[in-house]
Amino acid sequence: GDRHHHGDAEVTPRMRRAGWRLLLDPGARVTCDPGRTYPSLSTLPVREIWRHLIVDRTSQHNLRTRAFTNWRVAPTRVQGIAATAVFVTRFALRGLGLATSFPPLEDGGALRDRLRPPLSAPPVKGSLPLVVYAWPYLDWGGVQVYFLNLMKRLRGRFEVRAVVPLGTDPVLLAWLAVAGASVETFPAAYDAAPATGILAKFRRRLVRLRTDAVLARRLLAPRFRGALVHADVSPYVAASFFLALTRFRTVFVTMHTAVRPPWSLRTRLSALAVNLLARSPRLRIVATNQDARRSLARALSPRELARVPVSYGNTDPGEIEAALAAPLDRDALAARLGLPPAACRVFAVGQFLERKGCWDLLEAARLLGARGVDAGFVWLANRAPADDVARRIEAFGLGGRFRLLTPADFGASRLDALVLLRAADVFSLPSHEEGLPLALTEAMCLGLACVSTSVNGIPEAIADGRSGRLVPPRRPDLLADALDELA
Repeated sequence: GDRHHHGDAEVTPRMRRAGWRLLLDPGARVTCDPGRTYPSLSTLPVREIWRHLIVDRTSQHNLRTRAFTNWRVAPTRVQGIAATAVFVTRFALRGLGLATSFPPLEDGGALRDRLRPPLSAPPVKGSLPLVVYAWPYLDWGGVQVYFLNLMKRLRGRFEVRAVVPLGTDPVLLAWLAVAGASVETFPAAYDAAPATGILAKFRRRLVRLRTDAVLARRLLAPRFRGALVHADVSPYVAASFFLALTRFRTVFVTMHTAVRPPWSLRTRLSALAVNLLARSPRLRIVATNQDARRSLARALSPRELARVPVSYGNTDPGEIEAALAAPLDRDALAARLGLPPAACRVFAVGQFLERKGCWDLLEAARLLGARGVDAGFVWLANRAPADDVARRIEAFGLGGRFRLLTPADFGASRLDALVLLRAADVFSLPSHEEGLPLALTEAMCLGLACVSTSVNGIPEAIADGRSGRLVPPRRPDLLADALDELA
């Protein structure tokens, strides 16, 4: 930042005492003007005093900026309020001639001239345009892989940066580094815990609003001036986020999943907000499937809907080719990872969630076991299940016929996951609600027989009986029949 209210040497131990883990970047280059001085308000005409105090948010004298900075960076909120009060009181007393000014800074010109050459930043002229990808939640999945593939395609033509919540999974951070993206974190995230009561829902809504505000404020920082922002935030539930951001940034938002009825009053108001936002030339909406685009017709006029393109197929051909070319010893891989010793192995990829049909797949596995079908099941997830989820998995009684694997088991790279997926005979993702799953299209690219559900954008990729099998959602019996047929 441009304001070191407590000094760099003071900030560091305070952060350490507050529990932060501090990292040093030896490649960072910073220019500091130790002798820089600002005009005293007492020497300025009334009009300039008004500009510094009220209008110019970049001035060190600006009351609003100073109050906000004190509130955010002081050790306690009380001290932040007190610091602002002291500043205002001291300013008023100086105006009456009853208080002296702070002692002037020593001339640091010689030191500045001595430090500037080795610490000067590279010139801005000729630098690459900046594209920023941002999301406000810690649970991650196909959307982040979608972003990763976009980042790799932009590499070399744009500077790519990811703005993510503090506490993001290290596996995802490693994938972002491989994609060539620099990473910046912000101290907020959506509350993913289920809310059952009115107070819990109200609290979660407040957390969401605060997170959107923190992220918007970060993306509006001067260092992102002129950047293109691609945010995974729903305009239906975060209209204020886009309203603030599109005043100063060009923002892209991708609609992966259709917004479905029932259309309550709240949903209709959200659709109205999306309609107003879509009129901004700074907001660009993209759909990843026709189903998601059609659902926008309730919110957008025909003219605005015509501006929404459908962007299919964001798989990375290079990764697919590398996975197909990689050597694969299925028996050795099965022994190393403890895969089910079955004649037919069924794989699924994604977050282990009810929305993804995880319990339907396990019920289908139980039904196939009762029929005597020799099939084993593997779910590739981004993290291990919680204790209550693990207990529910055990209740299906599948034993060694089901394994849930995470990157800690099979490897932290994207290529490791794709090579492991080649060990499958069948891919199945029985989602209840979905866009067009990237995991499904990657499995098809790898040549796997696929079974999924006839929801949202999935039928745009699979023609039942020709390029895969489709079953209705929430029908594990029919899912078991389709898997039995392929087995």
